[in-house]
Amino acid sequence: MIDPIVRAIDARALPLSTADDASDEDVRPVAAALAGATVLALGASARVTHELSVVAARFVRVLVREHGFRSIALEGDKAASVELDSYLRTGAGDPRELLGRARAFWRTGALLDVVRWLRGWNEQHPDNPVRAVHPLDGPPTSDVERRQVDVVLAWHERTGHRIVYWGATGHGVGASSSS
Repeated sequence: MIDPIVRAIDARALPLSTADDASDEDVRPVAAALAGATVLALGASARVTHELSVVAARFVRVLVREHGFRSIALEGDKAASVELDSYLRTGAGDPRELLGRARAFWRTGALLDVVRWLRGWNEQHPDNPVRAVHPLDGPPTSDVERRQVDVVLAWHERTGHRIVYWGATGHGVGASSSS
């Protein structure tokens, strides 16, 4: 006999494709259910997992295109985020080189695809662009996770943007959602 809990999970589970060329149809219901968030955190159980990065990238596209999210925050990469914001706004620079200087876990094809897609979005929607969250002026802190929360909240207060926080692991995601 199947456990009632397993049966309940099976009845509600939404399978998500991890294929590189998958449509965004399967992520739409989940994104729609979460779309009211001001900061929506995407995290993975492990860093540099191709399949989880592909799924996160599909969520980013749907959240931007269909739910009005206008900023993306990458966990823990201050230097790359400033350059990324410049690239998204102006197209200046090479996104492959930019990510090549980012933290190792952001050097993925899935993120490169998202960055290029976001730049294309901005070219097509110059009056409604997507930005990359980066630190504003403020005192440094030794608590890295608290600093991430502060940066995201300050960005939201300054821009009014709804933000997709793409965290590499649960610790960064937990920090951003707990405040």
